[in-house]
Amino acid sequence: MHRVDTIKNSFITMYGQDEVRGNVSLCCSALSVPRGTYYKWMKEDEEFRNAIHEKDAVLNDDLEQVLISRAVDKSDTALIYYLKYNHPKYKEEAKTLIQVNAQDMQLNFIGDESTTS
Repeated sequence: MHRVDTIKNSFITMYGQDEVRGNVSLCCSALSVPRGTYYKWMKEDEEFRNAIHEKDAVLNDDLEQVLISRAVDKSDTALIYYLKYNHPKYKEEAKTLIQVNAQDMQLNFIGDESTTS
């Protein structure tokens, strides 16, 4: 196994540990890997990327379980949050905000002067 592969495997293992829980900066620092290298690996190495995504999925599952436990234990904030994002009756509809500043608008005509006069 090449040295880079060993470092990647160490990164993946550390990334999923409870002490780190998906913190890229902590992994990079502990393994002396520049943050840019991590993003290069994510972009170019499908196996590395999939392993990181799997660790993220496990973390998300764990956090979802904590949220559900808190909602059940009478945390109104956790309950509202969970229902808002998981129950169709409580979901907020997406809103689009369009802001136009007429002062900054500029009208440009395309064509020769005879067609724009």
